[in-house]
Order: sequence, then structure tokens, then C-alpha cells
Amino acid sequence: MASTLSANVYGELLHDLLAGDPAPGDALPSERTLSERFGVNRHAVREAVKRLQQAGLVHVSQGGATRVLDWREHGGLALMEDLVEVFSEAPEVLLAALEMRACVGADAARRCAERAPADLLADLAAALDGQDQAPRHEGTDGGGPDRVDDLAVDDDGAFGTLVRRIRQEAAAIGADGDAAEWHAARADAYERLWRLIVIGSGNVAYRLALNSLVAGDTGAKLRALTFLEARDVDAQRALVDAIVAGDAERASKTGASLLERTLGLARLADALAVSPDALLASAHPEPAPDG
Repeated sequence: MASTLSANVYGELLHDLLAGDPAPGDALPSERTLSERFGVNRHAVREAVKRLQQAGLVHVSQGGATRVLDWREHGGLALMEDLVEVFSEAPEVLLAALEMRACVGADAARRCAERAPADLLADLAAALDGQDQAPRHEGTDGGGPDRVDDLAVDDDGAFGTLVRRIRQEAAAIGADGDAAEWHAARADAYERLWRLIVIGSGNVAYRLALNSLVAGDTGAKLRALTFLEARDVDAQRALVDAIVAGDAERASKTGASLLERTLGLARLADALAVSPDALLASAHPEPAPDG
């Protein structure tokens, strides 16, 4: 029970601090004040503050006030999941995560081509076996919804055009089966593919970064946004071919081109003042209720 109470206090305070309340340099309220606010004992508050200290959010001094630190200066990558939740209406945090994802992914592909052992290369080659390319709807143009760069950011109808393309493709898939199930299967396979690439890079820091990116709310949003990448099995195959051939430069460029699709989508939404949550809601609408 005590650990649950402490976790609840930690979560509430964490969100407050990430949102700037109290501001960096200000004193955290006293244990007594926090205990009364949350209706818990001081031990639960003390444990929560200890976790905040370990996360780099506060500085605890013996006999003095506990001061709030600037999470941008002292925090770690583990905060990313909470940041995406706290700033769900702001695009800059998600854009930052996508930029890091694109940079790390491109270099991981390069390192994988240089370092991966033969058994992992065989796993990569087998990872795409059995995957089918997304069917085309007769009403879509030849470019398909993956051509984000074709949509001018100063065009008021650009986002609507993109959403229509996405929904047309979902309808085409739905004609042969369940669209949501198809996309979920592609997302699973795509995530496995990149996990193998990162493992093959031999870089443990990249593996830890990947773990942080795919965790919790951050991972769910990234997963939902990467449909432009996950649906293109041909591009994934070109990436795997470059890695298996040991062509580090081509692997890096192919990986970057693939990962930049989602980043381009997020930048387009940002330019059109569309929040990440609104982007997801528009691109992946909830099914209409029965009746």
C-alpha cells in the first residue's frame, strides 16, 4: 500500500514539475504540506521525493528546502514518456522524439551493416518473409499517402488531403479483411525489424534509447504515427538488402529516408497547427458505434 501511495504522489508531482509548477529554483512544498495535499503519510511523500531526486528533478539538502531543478538540464531520457503525456497538445516534444529516432535509426542501420553477425543478418533477411504490401485503392493517386513531401505546408487543404489518402487505403485493406488488424500486424513486424537492426548495431546506448522510445504513451503514439513506414514493405526490404550486403552508406541513407516519413508527417501537422493528438484522431478515427 505504501509503495502505491508513494507512486501516486510521485506521478502527480512529476507532472507538475514537468509543466513548470513549481518553477526551477523554487522550493518544493514541505513534507507536511504535501502529506496534507495528497492525504498520505510523510513516509509516502519522502519516498516520492526520493524518486524525483533520482530522476534529476529536485535537489534535496539536509536541513534546507528541497529545490526544483530544470528537467532540461538534469533529467534523462526516461522522462520522455511523461513529457509526451504532459505536453500532448504541443508538437515540439513529439518532434524531438522523432528527430532523435531518425538520427539514431540511420546510424544504427549503418553500424548494423558494418558489425552484425551472420546469424542476425539471417534473422533480418527472414523478418520480411510473408509480409504483404498494402493494397491500393482505385481512388488514390499513384503517390499514395507516403508522399508527405508532396503536400505543401502552406496549403490549407494539405492535411485533409493526407487524411483522405490514409482513409482510402484503410478502406482498400478493409475490403479484403480487417484494416485495424492489418495495420497492427504491420506495426508489430516493423517494430521487430528495427529492434533487430538496433541489436545488430552493437550499441547498447541505442538499445536503451529504443526501449525508452517504444515504452508507454510515447511508444503508442509513435507506433500509431509510423503507418507510412510500416506499410511500405518494399522500402524495408531495400533497407535489409543494404545491411545484408554490408553497404553501410546505403543502409544509413535508406534507413533515414524511411524514418523521415513520420518526421515529415509530424512537421506537416506542426506547420498546419495540428496537435499530435488531433493528428492521430484524424488519421485513425474511432469506429462508429453500432446502431
